[in-house]
Amino acid sequence: KELQKLLAYSVSGYDRVLAITGAIVLGLATSVMSGQELDQTLSGLLSTPFLVNAGPEQYTCPIDPNRETKLNDFHIRGTSLGGWMVLEPWLTPSLFYQFLGASKKWGDDAKNHVGIDSKTFCTALGSKEANRQLRNHWKTWVDEDQIRRLAEIGVEHLRIPIADWMYVPYEPFIGCWDGALEEMDRVLDLCEKYNIGVLLDLHAVKHSQNGLDNSGDTSHFAWVGNLTSSGAAYYEHWNMRGGDWIAPLEESIEVTDLVYMSTNVPHIIDTLHVVNLIVERYKNRKVVMGLEPVNEPWDKIPLALLKEFYWRSYQIIQLKAPHWITLLHDSFRLSKENFGSFMTNCDNYAIDSHIYQAWAWENTAEWFQEHACEDKMRLVEMEALGVPIVVGEWSLATDNCAMWLNGLNDNVPGYPKVTCEMIECPAPYMGKDALQPNAPPDKSLPAQDPFGTGGVSYVEYGMCPRDRPFAGERDVVRTLSYNKLHAFDPSTHGQFFWNFRTEFETRWDYQRAVELGWIPTDWNNNATQHEIKHACDAVLNSKKLPNTIHRPLHDTAVTLYACLFAVFACIVLVVVYLKHNVYSAYSSFKAQREGYEVVPDSRSALEEP
Repeated sequence: KELQKLLAYSVSGYDRVLAITGAIVLGLATSVMSGQELDQTLSGLLSTPFLVNAGPEQYTCPIDPNRETKLNDFHIRGTSLGGWMVLEPWLTPSLFYQFLGASKKWGDDAKNHVGIDSKTFCTALGSKEANRQLRNHWKTWVDEDQIRRLAEIGVEHLRIPIADWMYVPYEPFIGCWDGALEEMDRVLDLCEKYNIGVLLDLHAVKHSQNGLDNSGDTSHFAWVGNLTSSGAAYYEHWNMRGGDWIAPLEESIEVTDLVYMSTNVPHIIDTLHVVNLIVERYKNRKVVMGLEPVNEPWDKIPLALLKEFYWRSYQIIQLKAPHWITLLHDSFRLSKENFGSFMTNCDNYAIDSHIYQAWAWENTAEWFQEHACEDKMRLVEMEALGVPIVVGEWSLATDNCAMWLNGLNDNVPGYPKVTCEMIECPAPYMGKDALQPNAPPDKSLPAQDPFGTGGVSYVEYGMCPRDRPFAGERDVVRTLSYNKLHAFDPSTHGQFFWNFRTEFETRWDYQRAVELGWIPTDWNNNATQHEIKHACDAVLNSKKLPNTIHRPLHDTAVTLYACLFAVFACIVLVVVYLKHNVYSAYSSFKAQREGYEVVPDSRSALEEP
């Protein structure tokens, strides 16, 4: 059966014919293969050339005539455990305050003692000290109380960001990330205890898929100028941002854009190998229900190459864990042109789209509320085409004020667009006994280096910036949240709020949002469902936009049309049959009366006597 499945999913395109031929030669039959042999077969399969000009027919699954249930019959909702296994300074600033004041402490060597992501956290502290701090971070950022609390407030699924170096260690993570897999097992056990499903999310891959700290490696950044001549250390990032996962990033001929002039398939094969290891490790954990093979690949990555990676990842997952859902990020290019005919007839997958308002220009609360409703239309369009959509990340933020959202002491050039609220930086989440260096920051000190050259996002005199509140904040944000839920939840295959907690940023914190009444806990309650369903009525009706299109409705309509067509076809056949037989009977009767013979079933042979 597995061989038939692999053939069905793979035999399209010359390269896949070669791959399947190789698989058959190797004797691919799971009933007689050991796990090691299966891995060897997969390695052989993954060594075949990548297709870069594949058409949609090469990413199409066969129709199963014996299937009794509809495709992609699932709906998932929950939040993400961000900042846990893949560090992001803005989510856990208490872990990164220790790097402020670098030039004062280290002078010309400051650049070697600053951590701005997972990779430099290890290099700045050294593997021993970094691992000591990480072990304390892991057990305090996500403890049993957190998981229990999430279950109590109605969280059904957790999306857990993980990193490839956890499964295939490489420098500088060797030693630095020791104990991470045991921590994963601890949290998976807790999720099983509290009945929360888990979607694993490969958030960070070697060489970085997007050049951001959320990939584990900010990748393209540089220390600029004489680090001590101005009394401060500076680094630049946003004007050279980019990841090298697909290939080395280069400047275009016009030197106005960064582009990929070549590809490096071995990098992608390495990631497929990690995907295989992850599936093999967790395929029998009943709490795990899926995997996202890479998070937020940059929109400059060639889409054809990305689709080939997705297709092969899906095959690996289906081969070893066919009950898992494969989530595929849209690379911020969701459209019917890009994904409308991708993965046709495939089961247990969805396209992941991350939808935020935090990078919008300054605007009114009403604008954000209305815009949230309008986000629905693109999602509904894709679902109507049969493309399952999951909004894998969203928040209630409407500005870029969350401290370090775009990098340690940095920001996207031109941001923030508004005047941010400043609050006292809270005590560290690790607790006072952890003795976390420089946490909270010294209230007597102004902003300290290193400074990014992009924009402002600093701690000043013990005060931290966060999202600017609206007048009537509580009610305004509740309306905004229910509008987003209307757009993201019933009209798609599910949604995940980012993030399960923060240190002090309420609009990005699922648990605080629940406490403030912004997110419901009783999802199956009729009143809750009614409020979400009709949250955008006024907006959508005023714009004459559809408000009730939903994939199940679409399926019902297709079924109805098919039935009507079948009935019509039957009527046509009956009419043709009757016409033929009535005409034949009439011809025989006429022939008998007029005295000539009729040649049966051959009206063309009729001849006058």
